[in-house]
Amino acid sequence: MPGKPKGLPKTGGRRPGSLNKFTSNCKAALEEAFARLGGVDSLVAWGSENPSDFYKCWSKLIPKDIKIEGGEGLIKMVIVTGVPEAAPKLPANDRTAD
Repeated sequence: MPGKPKGLPKTGGRRPGSLNKFTSNCKAALEEAFARLGGVDSLVAWGSENPSDFYKCWSKLIPKDIKIEGGEGLIKMVIVTGVPEAAPKLPANDRTAD
């Protein structure tokens, strides 16, 4: 069979932890677009005019929970972000008319 015999170390390829070209190019393009669109001041203005959309985007960047292993088991730490969750919708037959 062609190829390397088993047990030999890997050679070549990307270094562990390095970003691929698409990811690094995309990040650079987003940073440039952010700067050209007015940077932080423009983001604040947009967030003030569209708070629902702003917090929707922001909430996707915040970790939902953090799991830490150690001690006698698994510890789950929930981070309270201050971003309100949507209220659950009631079934049609449980709704009351206002």
